[in-house]
Amino acid sequence: MLSYRIFKSGAEYASTFDISTAIKQAAADGCDLINLSIGGAEDGAVKDAIDLAGEAGCVCIAATGNDGHDTVDYPAGYKRCMAVSVIGLEASWPAGTYVDWTLSKVTGKQIAGSQTFFASFSNRGFKVAMTAPGVAIVSTILGNRWGVMTGTSMATPIATGVVARRLAGSPVFDLPRDAARSQAIVDLALANTEDLGFTASRQGKGLARQSRP
Repeated sequence: MLSYRIFKSGAEYASTFDISTAIKQAAADGCDLINLSIGGAEDGAVKDAIDLAGEAGCVCIAATGNDGHDTVDYPAGYKRCMAVSVIGLEASWPAGTYVDWTLSKVTGKQIAGSQTFFASFSNRGFKVAMTAPGVAIVSTILGNRWGVMTGTSMATPIATGVVARRLAGSPVFDLPRDAARSQAIVDLALANTEDLGFTASRQGKGLARQSRP
């Protein structure tokens, strides 16, 4: 697992140059999957970097965005990116907390007795490939601490991790690193999803499903 810094110290935004450079470097380093928990406007340099990664047998998995829109942000909107939306589980956090604002009336199947819902903030659209939990996720924060975070930037790494585990046990992993391998990874990921009963514009093929141990 490798990480690439795209935000300069103290910067609020990352430059498209730094984003595209990081994607190219990840592909050159032999990464199989690239998590992109970022969103913004369309940019040619970033698209070219994603295309290059695809030709190198690598798949980019990106966040749809947190605006509640009917279209996904870029880079998730690019053809060679897998876009990830957000579901939540009702009653998975203390009632009356700030997370309540994520609830919506758009509900799907239950998971382990808990009601799923499509997060109110998650972007959606025909480009969505899959969905993953992204509400009230316990994650690391600055200062060597833990905290609760919510957003498509939480769902995307969960989906990426699930796909990585699936890929690790598949013959696809050993394919030559080219565009055909990238497509095989996408096909593998989409073939191992669970239909939660949401529309395709919300869940894509469904919940990214983890392989059994």
